Amino acid sequence: MAREIIHTTGKLNDSQIVKLMKALADSFEDSEVTYNYGELELTEDQANSHFSRSKGYIISQCYMHTPGNEFRVWFKRGVSARNQQGQYDHNQRAPSPYYDEVIVLPGMKQAAPSPEQIKGLEGLISAHIIERQPRGDEKGAETAVDVLEAELARVASIHTQMLEDAAKLRHQTEQDRIAQLKEVSDAAKKLQDEHQAHVDAETERLEKLEQKVEEDRKSLDDRKHMHARRALREHINSDLQHRMRDSLIPPALKLESSAIILLSLIGVFFSCYIAVQSFEGFQGVLTAAAAEKAGITSVGYLMGAEFIRGVLASLGAVGLLLYTISWMRRTYLDQVKQRQELQKYLLDTNRASWAIETILEVTEVEGRQLPDPWVEGVCHGLFQTSEQENAEITPMEAWTALLSGSAKVQHGPDGTMLEMSGKDAKKMAKKQEAK
Repeated sequence: MAREIIHTTGKLNDSQIVKLMKALADSFEDSEVTYNYGELELTEDQANSHFSRSKGYIISQCYMHTPGNEFRVWFKRGVSARNQQGQYDHNQRAPSPYYDEVIVLPGMKQAAPSPEQIKGLEGLISAHIIERQPRGDEKGAETAVDVLEAELARVASIHTQMLEDAAKLRHQTEQDRIAQLKEVSDAAKKLQDEHQAHVDAETERLEKLEQKVEEDRKSLDDRKHMHARRALREHINSDLQHRMRDSLIPPALKLESSAIILLSLIGVFFSCYIAVQSFEGFQGVLTAAAAEKAGITSVGYLMGAEFIRGVLASLGAVGLLLYTISWMRRTYLDQVKQRQELQKYLLDTNRASWAIETILEVTEVEGRQLPDPWVEGVCHGLFQTSEQENAEITPMEAWTALLSGSAKVQHGPDGTMLEMSGKDAKKMAKKQEAK
């Protein structure tokens, strides 16, 4: 009884043979695999690099044995032939256009494989070949079945190759998708980093600009006491000049003054009219015709009445006219006084600003102190509306006032004595009120 297990399969191309032996070598680690092209021996690496995708039939034989000699596996082209004893021997080969053989020689005794190893080996072989199934005893039927099985084996091989190619393509597509996602992610991260860098640069630029603006503002604040004062002086000067060009009287007061003047003029004209009528009547009474009609007594009464009415009307007209003239004069004088005060205030503002700038420039820039008399002289009389009211009374002026108001002055060892009557005291009081 033969020890070999022979698996007859349809024709296998080179790539199918390499895959079969690679699967067996991966299942049994440290296995040795050799390939043959006729008498020429090829290594496993040469076969994997040159024939793993070959669709030809170059490989004529290959051999593998496990490290513990549990299995020895051959792949041979063609089918086993009979030897001289008439038995089938896998070393005797008969060419076949349809079939090849996979021969398995299991180990014996201590090298015998386990059932799990046998099952695993047979499963791998069955997954990579299509075993021959005899269909009949007639030679013609056998040949037809052989042809059909060979075609099925070729279709199965193509199907397997398609599945493997699809799996590789899917794997490659997945790798490409992962690479594209990584590339897009890297590009997005790069853009985000560039944007963040731009934002940081702009933020830094704005911070520097803000710092520079703050420094400029502080430098402006350092001259604020001069800059603000000059701006304020210009504003005050402009406002004062505008007010001096326009009327200084408020609109309500101006309207009231115009109404008073108008009523006064109306009263003057009315009084003049009455006076004219009265004197014309008085003139008519003096005529002879009036004397004859009214009688002597009536003529004297009418003459007196007309004369008195004319005099009163004339006095009223003159009084109203004088009042109107006085009102207009007082209004004009008030305006002139206000204009003079505004002009003095404008001049005092410019003089005070000049004095302050001069004092600050000398003290802060040059580091010198101005003499007090110079400062007092420059600031003397600033913003005084009436020199008589605000000026200080010197001792000489006070002594002169006392002498002019006193009747008698005595100066002796007991001090100075002034004698003043009541009339002199009232006179001095009136002078003071007048001032």
